Amino acid sequence: MTELNNSKTKQHRKLKITIWSIIIVVVLAIGGMWAYLSMNALEPLEKAQAAMQSTEQVEVIDQKNWIEFQPKQPQGVSVIFYQGAFVEEASYAPLAQLLAEGGHPVYVMKMPANLSVAGGNSASKVIEAYPDETFVIGGHSLGGAMAARFAAGHAEDLAGMFLLGAYADEKGDVSDTSLSVISIIGEKDKVVNRENVKVGRDYLPQDTIYYNLPGGNHAQYGDYGLQKGDGTADITMEEQITLTADSLLSWMDQIQSEK
Repeated sequence: MTELNNSKTKQHRKLKITIWSIIIVVVLAIGGMWAYLSMNALEPLEKAQAAMQSTEQVEVIDQKNWIEFQPKQPQGVSVIFYQGAFVEEASYAPLAQLLAEGGHPVYVMKMPANLSVAGGNSASKVIEAYPDETFVIGGHSLGGAMAARFAAGHAEDLAGMFLLGAYADEKGDVSDTSLSVISIIGEKDKVVNRENVKVGRDYLPQDTIYYNLPGGNHAQYGDYGLQKGDGTADITMEEQITLTADSLLSWMDQIQSEK
C-alpha cells in the first residue's frame, strides 16, 4: 500500500512539474512576442518628433497612459485618439498639434505593444480624469475600429466619433446612437478593406459624413513612413494631415455649435 501511495505521489509531482513547465513556456512565448511587437513598431519620424515639443500655442505633456496636447486657449470639444496597429503613438503628433492649435485638447492613447485592440477601453481613463470636458473619440486603421467599439458601449460619454482609414464592425455598431460621425478615407488607400468599409456603413448613423480624401493614402495620417501594401499618395504627408485636420476641425465646430 505504501508503494502504491508513493507511486501516486511521484505521478502527481511529475504532472505538476509538467503543467508548470507548460505555463512557463507559454508565458515566456507571450512575453517574447510582446517584446518583439513593441520593438518592431513603426516609429515617429522627423516631423512627428518635432511636433512632440511644446509651442507657444500648445503644451505637450507625456503622461503615463497618453500623450496630452493642451491648447493654451481651449475652446472646443476634446479628442481621444487611438493609434493604428504597430504604430507608435507619437507618430500622430503632427495631427494632434493641428487639432490642439484649433483649440481642442487632444489625448493620444498609449496602447500595450502599440495595439489598440489590447487597450480598447483605455479612453475611460481620460474621461474619468477630465469629467468636465466633452469628448469625441476616433482613430486610425485598427485604432478606428477599436474606437468605434468603445463608442458603441459608451455613447452616453461622447459627442462624436471619427474614423481615419478605418471602419466600424458589428461590435462597433453606433447606428442607433445620437453620435456625430465622420469617416475619412484616402483616395489612394490600398490597405483598408473597401468591402468591409462598405459593410461598415450599416453600423454608422445615417447622417454620417463621408470624405474621400483626394490623393491621400493609408499611412499619411501620421509621420512614420511607408506602410506595406499601401498606395502611393499624390499629396505629401503634410498636405494629407492638414486636409484631415481641416475636416475634423470643421466637424467639431459643428458639434460645438449644436451643444
